Parts: sequence; C-alpha cells; structure tokens
Amino acid sequence: MKISLASGTRLHFGLLGVSDKLLIKDGGIGLLVESPDIKVSIEPAAEFSIAGTARLNAVARQVLRQLTHSYKIPPLAISIDADDYLHRGFGFSTQIKLSVAYGVLFASGYKRSEIADLELAKILRVGGTSVVGFGAFFHGGLILDLGHRLKRSVGPSLNYKIAKDDVVIEAAPFPSWTVVLALAANLEEFTMRQERELFASSAPVPEREVGVATYHAVMGIWRASRIARFDDFCSAITGLRKIGFKKREIHVRGRRIERIFELLHRAGLNGISMSSWGPLAFGFCKNENHLDKEVLEEARMRGELVRYFITRADNRPFNDRVEIFR
Repeated sequence: MKISLASGTRLHFGLLGVSDKLLIKDGGIGLLVESPDIKVSIEPAAEFSIAGTARLNAVARQVLRQLTHSYKIPPLAISIDADDYLHRGFGFSTQIKLSVAYGVLFASGYKRSEIADLELAKILRVGGTSVVGFGAFFHGGLILDLGHRLKRSVGPSLNYKIAKDDVVIEAAPFPSWTVVLALAANLEEFTMRQERELFASSAPVPEREVGVATYHAVMGIWRASRIARFDDFCSAITGLRKIGFKKREIHVRGRRIERIFELLHRAGLNGISMSSWGPLAFGFCKNENHLDKEVLEEARMRGELVRYFITRADNRPFNDRVEIFR
C-alpha cells in the first residue's frame, strides 16, 4: 500500500492575543495556499529510507522518533517532494510534520478513526502557540484560531502542549483571488531559538492593541472574505499589519521588508503583509489581469527577491489531499 499526501503553504496573517493579562491567549488568522506545495509519498520497504533535502529529511526523522513511542511503525520508504522553505514564513515545518506523520500511520495500517488529531499534535509538538497551521492542514482555506484558555503565559510552542478541550478553530473557503508570495532576499531565516528570543522581546502587546488587531482579524479579514469584499479584506490585512504583534514582527525585519511591500504594491497588489516572522511577504489582487509580473521578475533579476509565486487559496480539506494506492 502506497500513501500520497499533499499540502501547501500556510500564510500567517498575525497573532492576536499576545498578552498574559488576558484569559484567552494567542489566537490568530491565516490561509492555506496552493504553492509552493509539499508532496509526501510513503510505502512499505525492507528498511527505512528518506528521500528529500537534508533539512526536510531531518524533520521526517524527528517525526519517526516521536511516533515510535506511541505507535508500531514497520520499515517504510519516505519521499518528500518539496523545496526547503523551513523557517521563512511558509509554515512548512508543521505541514511536513503532519503530512509525514499521517502518511506513516496510514502506511503502517492505522485507520483515520484510530488517530486522535490533537493527541498526535501533542506528540509532534505543533500548535502550542498558533493552531492556524494545524487547522489549515485539516480544513484548507481561511483559518481563524480563537486562542488558548488553558495556557498560563504567551510564548512559543515549547511552553505549552496543545490540549483537547482548548482548541477552537473556524475554517471557511477563501475566494478565488490571486495571491502572490515574495521571498525577500538578503534577510536571514530565524532559527527556533531566535524566534523564541524575539517573541520574548516583542511580547506582551498592550490590551488596546489586542482589541484592535482582533477587530481587523474577525470583523475585517474574516467577514470580508466570507462575502468576497476584496477592498475591505485588503484594508483589514493592512490594518492588522500596523498594530499588535504583527507590527512588532515587521519592525524586527526593518526597512528591507518595507521595501518589498512597496515593490508588491507597484506590481498591483493590495492587502500586503508578512507571514509570521518572514522573510516571506505576500499580497492579493482580484485576478492576474491586475498583476504586473514584470515588476516581480525585474526584482528577482536584481536580487531583491529570491523567488516569487503566483497562486491562490487551497480550499481542499485533508481527506481530498490524501491518496491511497493498494
């Protein structure tokens, strides 16, 4: 039996409740898009093997070590077809961990009903700060994470293990607007340790800003996307970019990421911001007819961009992205 799973890029528009004074902490909003994508194939083998880039292979090996404490795993051949965009704002770590984990368990004979999603998330140590990536993996489309109540303090995933009765996710299909991803050049990727240190130095966020950020996320981004109001959506993305924790993430990147925002605007995009800690920036237009691709290509040729992607939302739920070949 061969298992094939696909996932995409998770854009994180922003964390919301980054304050220890609040009963509900964290929370956030984001979107799963089609590319760049991840394809994982797994099948029985005489011995374990993993094919992919070195760092993605390391992620897969970590997943195998974590799973063997709770599940019986036979020898498998694992193939990861994806470029290495770890720690750059694409959300690849969570998507690859979950893709490999479910592929391994399915190939080992476990049924979907025998796998507790949140327990598996706890084993893999994903979703402790934001469950946007976790929700995107299962639901696709736009994800609204309504925060953690049982968490004592804000902070990265290592401080908290996702709890069964402490996850509230809303998911909805996203309009067929064009999404452009732009990977900024000459901006370092942050390690997990650096992200934890940056989080500590950027938090907490004043409660007033938490309220405004949550307004932009719920009354702005969520509402506008549900009724396909493009201008309202873009205005809310911009509003969220300029306040709260997202404002602080962008401040860390400084003038260089601001120049990428200006470049994307010249290319005809609106609703421009940065995903997570970056250096991935993104923007939206109603369709490709509104996009000046030459601006993006010239920026790539000048070395301002490592790469750019023209894509759209991936609204497929988990079950539609899994294939089983018997």
